[in-house]
Amino acid sequence: MKASQVCYVGLAAVAFVGGMAKADWNPGDGHKMHYPQLPDLSTSGIDVNATWKYPISPTAPRPFSKILADDFRCSETGPINDIHIWGSWLDDQVFSGTQFKLSIHADIPAISGIPGSYSRPGPELWKAVFTPGSYLPRPLGTGATERFWDPNTNQILGTDNEVWQYNFTNVPNPVAQEAGKTY
Repeated sequence: MKASQVCYVGLAAVAFVGGMAKADWNPGDGHKMHYPQLPDLSTSGIDVNATWKYPISPTAPRPFSKILADDFRCSETGPINDIHIWGSWLDDQVFSGTQFKLSIHADIPAISGIPGSYSRPGPELWKAVFTPGSYLPRPLGTGATERFWDPNTNQILGTDNEVWQYNFTNVPNPVAQEAGKTY
């Protein structure tokens, strides 16, 4: 990866699966959320830059800290054993050394009747860091050309048309979710 490149890995959707760990997740497989939130492969989809410019030394402060979040309503009580996310890379320049910090938060709901009120992550209930080799990536396929937006500069950085699925199995110390609760 060139020093001037910006890479992107972000959540397009999350599916939580209980029971026996799977190496992969496909539409139609089991899940414990209201519905799997699959990536938008249309030209109306937009990717959000969730990383920073490289190289950065391991001890250097990160220039921006972002949490990409999407809430989900749990449909079955039990531990979250598998986590599956989808992401893209600016200009389809895949970086295989990506480290993911995943976390699950309590939900702070939107305030009904107040314009511009959005739900947002509340207190952190669980987190884990996954280094290369501790998760399984797979190309999901290609879709329409999507744009990459950088929320730090409010600019479009470029495009991509590949989507990757990242599968996190054998989740350490899985959090127990409760049916009917939003996370």
